[in-house]
Amino acid sequence: MTGRLLLLLLILTSFLALPAAAAGRRVIFVDNSRDGEGDGSYERPFKRLSSAQTAGSYNGGEVIYVAEGSAPYDESITLRRGQYFIGAAYGLETLRTDLRMELDAPIVAAVQGPGPTIRGTVTVAGDNLVAGFTVATAGPAAISASGAAGQVTIRNTYVRTSNRAMGIVLSGVDHPVTIAGGGLEATAEGNGIAIWGGNGEVTFDGFAVGGNFANAIDVRGRTRGAVTFRGRAAIKIADATQPAVTIANCAGRVEIAVPLQITARAPGLSITQSTAKISGGSSWIATTDATALEIRDANVEAAFVSVSAVGLEGGRLREGIVVDKLRGTLVISGENERPASGGTIRNARLHGIAVTQSSNVRIAHMVLTDDGGGDRAKCDEQIESKTNLHCRAALYLRHVARSEFSNVTVSGGKQIGLNANNLEDVVFGGLEIRGVGDDAAEAAAVIDEVRGNVRFNRCVFEDAAGGAIVVAQQFNAGRMIFDRCTIGAAGRPVAAPYLLTFRSSAAGRLDIEVRNADVHDNAGSAVRAEAAGRSVLRLAFVDSHVQRFGRTAIEVFAREQAQTSLSFERADVMTPAVVDRPAVTVAASDGASACVAVVHSRVYVAAAVAPIRLTGTPNARLGVVRDTTGGPAIDAPAGAAALSACP
Repeated sequence: MTGRLLLLLLILTSFLALPAAAAGRRVIFVDNSRDGEGDGSYERPFKRLSSAQTAGSYNGGEVIYVAEGSAPYDESITLRRGQYFIGAAYGLETLRTDLRMELDAPIVAAVQGPGPTIRGTVTVAGDNLVAGFTVATAGPAAISASGAAGQVTIRNTYVRTSNRAMGIVLSGVDHPVTIAGGGLEATAEGNGIAIWGGNGEVTFDGFAVGGNFANAIDVRGRTRGAVTFRGRAAIKIADATQPAVTIANCAGRVEIAVPLQITARAPGLSITQSTAKISGGSSWIATTDATALEIRDANVEAAFVSVSAVGLEGGRLREGIVVDKLRGTLVISGENERPASGGTIRNARLHGIAVTQSSNVRIAHMVLTDDGGGDRAKCDEQIESKTNLHCRAALYLRHVARSEFSNVTVSGGKQIGLNANNLEDVVFGGLEIRGVGDDAAEAAAVIDEVRGNVRFNRCVFEDAAGGAIVVAQQFNAGRMIFDRCTIGAAGRPVAAPYLLTFRSSAAGRLDIEVRNADVHDNAGSAVRAEAAGRSVLRLAFVDSHVQRFGRTAIEVFAREQAQTSLSFERADVMTPAVVDRPAVTVAASDGASACVAVVHSRVYVAAAVAPIRLTGTPNARLGVVRDTTGGPAIDAPAGAAALSACP
């Protein structure tokens, strides 16, 4: 028994004599406030980060603890896989309590303050934790991971950049990266965050981004894996001199669920061939001499309070907002229904806003001023034969569906106010276009092809060089409603022969309803409507006023095999007393058909002629719907059919 007891005592003594490392993960201490180089122990810490890096094992796994010290650490460090890099602002006790990690070190609690400052680059290899530091650099990058072989976590770390240095660079990272707490601040054109390639999930949680940047966020070439900004933080980019935020060629979702606020002297936000969501609320963009928002061929759900772009005199701003092949939704809402709170686009050379091949766009409370004035393209009034696609405009829409433009004000500019091609189920509410264009082909609104219902509610079209509205329809069937609109040219009464021009041809079908509207003041006519080919053109005035015109107010023509109709319901039409001609003329030729309907309306002139005249060639088909309670006289051929309603 005595021998056995002695053996047990020897074993116990040997176990107690083992180094502390056997009881937990090794901790290497660094403190540049100490005298001498030290050996990395708690009692005698290293003075330099490079010493700690050298002292670590080849296989990594150590914890490198850095005290706040007496001065910044002016050097870089490359962590091996599995190493933890812990600053005094994080402490060691968090590792024990939160990560349940055993350490071969005494109790070291987190200290108040920013923690140690590293003036260099922290490079991670994978399975690393970086926490409790301030990393400030004017060099290549503050924190860098390239092809990391494991997950990376960064906590409570503050990054400071300047002079085009990068803040955080993640290149080809295929494992999760989490950056929680802390933030990034740029001064003197520092760069921000770059995430290039890779497919690992990247999460910024409560990580604030702000300052004066060159480029702030650049996410490119992601094959999968989400990149997410979330938590109680914001991205506030001031005076960026390079593209502020770029998201390009990312199959993995990029989501900014925090306020995104950008001012820049360069492009603001660009999303190309990617899946992205901007949903943080209180987000806005304002740029000078550069496009504020560009979305191309992308799956995007984005919401902004305002988006603005201002071109300096003789500047470089081509387009303020560009949306092409959007799959998803875009909302620019404005704030509290305040005018102009959705942003301003000024002095754009081509277009203020260009939306093409897209749906579900909602833009409200924006002001477009003097846009479309540079790089002139000669436009033609006959947009059926000479397309309007190349014509510049403040608001340019092509193949746009299920969208809404509310309380948008357009003024000035040397070309068209609204240039639209192929609209489907689009609503314009409170659209105001005034004083645009300087050529006869530059109307306030030029629209080529509509489908479904296109509505203009509470709109104003005034004093455009080419009249108020030109609509052409060749291929589709569509309905346009102008409700509670004001249409006139009191300030430029001799600029255009007609305020409203409607044309249908080929197999197009177009129904126009002018409801609760005031069409007024032009030295020429109010309306010219023409139907040709096998097309159908119907024009109705309901509860509307057409007044103060220099000659016949409404002229309607049908030829070839076309069908046209003109109807009035509770409407007033008048021309001045000096006009010795009808207020309304409707004519059909060849094998075309024309119909006039007047119900509870007044159409009158002071001259001794019938206020409405219907004429046709012998093979034309004519019809009349008369008001049973009286009404204006209609001068129609004897062969015109009496109808109960126009077809």
